[in-house]
Amino acid sequence: MKVYEIAAVIDRGNYYEVEYVTSNLTKELRSSQRYLGLNSSAAIMIKKGLANDRNIRIIKDFKDLEVHIHDIIVEEEQDSELDKYKKIYIKKARQDVTHQQAMTSGIMLYDYMNINNYLNDKGYFIHDDNKEETFLKILETEDEVLITKLELYLNARESISRTSHLEHQYFKYYEDIKNALNEEEVLKIFTLFMDMLKNVKQL
Repeated sequence: MKVYEIAAVIDRGNYYEVEYVTSNLTKELRSSQRYLGLNSSAAIMIKKGLANDRNIRIIKDFKDLEVHIHDIIVEEEQDSELDKYKKIYIKKARQDVTHQQAMTSGIMLYDYMNINNYLNDKGYFIHDDNKEETFLKILETEDEVLITKLELYLNARESISRTSHLEHQYFKYYEDIKNALNEEEVLKIFTLFMDMLKNVKQL
């Protein structure tokens, strides 16, 4: 049987509060207690925080079967309740943005660079100020291979642009959350941001 560490948690609504960390082989595990599996880095982070008398929160809706570092909030002593609330929604948004960005893989970026080099070798240099003219020239060649390359190039370019846009939107969201005056404002900003993400997914 695989041995791994787990966190005993209390459901606090928007997040889980960690009580302690133990092993999945511990005989004293209670059926009434909620436990979450931890990867090794998350377990180390949580135990260190608990040892320093910090409150540890795990955001809900984490994407994997086990908790990772990016799912954890270690509360600082000076955090107000509003600061704690903000951190939860910063983490939630970061998770969704990271998931969206993962859809633009390194392979896509590699393909984009290769196709761009291919087009350059054929004498087509695409820039923002000449892209429409260059696209038209390629289409007018009626060269199927060249046109297919152009289609792949456009798909990769769009995907990369979307990723960059998401990052800019997230930084704006982060600043808006930091400047929010109350929990209602935080939730409103979060809801608007998630609506924006849904629209991006549908593109």
